[in-house]
This record gives sequence, C-alpha cells and structure tokens, in this order.
Amino acid sequence: MGATARGMVNGQDRTDSDGKTIHIPPQINALNSSTDMVLVSAGGTDLGFSRVIISCLAESGKGPVAETGSRTCRQDYVKNGHDELDRRITDVVGPALDALYGQISARAPHARKFAYDYPDLFPDRANTPAAGCYAFTTTGTGDLKETDMPFTDEDVVYLHQVQDKLNGLIKREAEKYGFTLLPASSRSQARTACSAAPHWVNGLNALGAPDRNGEAFHPTRVGIAHYVDVFKYATKKN
Repeated sequence: MGATARGMVNGQDRTDSDGKTIHIPPQINALNSSTDMVLVSAGGTDLGFSRVIISCLAESGKGPVAETGSRTCRQDYVKNGHDELDRRITDVVGPALDALYGQISARAPHARKFAYDYPDLFPDRANTPAAGCYAFTTTGTGDLKETDMPFTDEDVVYLHQVQDKLNGLIKREAEKYGFTLLPASSRSQARTACSAAPHWVNGLNALGAPDRNGEAFHPTRVGIAHYVDVFKYATKKN
C-alpha cells in the first residue's frame, strides 16, 4: 500500500510480512518554518486507483470484466447516473488533499511548494489506436509484458476520464494553497503503454511486481526522466 494524502497528515498503519501492524508516523511532521522546499505527489492512493485498475481487467476489448462478469467495469462503477469514482474524488480525495496542502502551507510557510499530477495511464481518444488498446500476452515463463493493457475499449475511455478528473482536482487544490503544479500529465497522452515507444508508464506487466523497468502502471525509466524534466522546468520558471 502506498502513502495516502490522509496518511501523510495523520500517519497510517501497514502490515509487514509477518502480519504485524506497523504505524508509519505522519510525513508532515518533518516540516517546520525553516523548510525551504516541499515536493508532493498524492491522491491516487486515496482514490484506490490501483484496486480500480485490477477490478477492470477484462477478457477482451469487448469484455467481459474478469472480476464481475460485467460487459465493462464502467457498468460496475456508474449506476443510475451515479459514478462511484467521481464520488470518491469529490468526497474522499478532495478533503484529503485539502488537509495535506493546507497543513504543508501552515507548517512550512516559507517553503517553495510543488505538487505533481499524474501522467496518463490510459490514452485519450486522439492517441488510441483504431484497433483499440487491448493486449494480454504472456511469455513462456508466464510473465506479462510491460505493454499489456487488458481493458475493454469503453473502459480505456472511462478510466482516462477518471484520471482527468483526479488531475483536475490536484490542480485546483494546488492553486488554492499556492503550490506550483508539476504537470507530469503534459504530453503523456501519447506515452502510455498503449502508445508507440518510448512509454512513460508501464502497462499491466506483473500486477505490481517490480521488473527491470518499473512496476505495473508506474513510470518507466523514461517516465521518471520526464518527472525530473518537469521539475527542472518549473524551478527555472519560478
């Protein structure tokens, strides 16, 4: 489990390999009036986006979804006009980021503050191949390729929209508290695992297990370099 925005403020519990609960103190306790720079990336874990991705794995580009048998996972999250992920962004992630950014501003009043949004994991329509993104290929050892994208065509669109909403929230909260936004999302629509190389983020690969080029749906080496470039550009401007 990664760090949540709420956990950065309040601390959070983790279970180690022996089943013991370990309390992680609030990261924000490291800040004080002499702190000169703060760099933060948060929100996706509060949304539970990793679990959402797993719940959306599909048997083909037309479905069904492996976990529920629904034609798309959008059908599982959007019912009677109510979008559960939209609700989580508003009711869970929003207050968590508001508390985190507010506490950072209060505890480090003289710091230059920077907040990353997220690079696109799913392409927009303009960067989605005509044949769709669906790919699920195992090697002889059972490993998955870093470009595997086992999602329905409809869910690729839906999950891109969800991430757009999350990034929009990060931008608004950053501006509210005087953070400089670090747009890791910039130019990333054409650098997903569904796009031509070089990819900035992995596809499914090994369900989160590390490989030689990063974890599933996390930045590749080239993607990490993009994060660095975004930071360098922002610090030069400011």
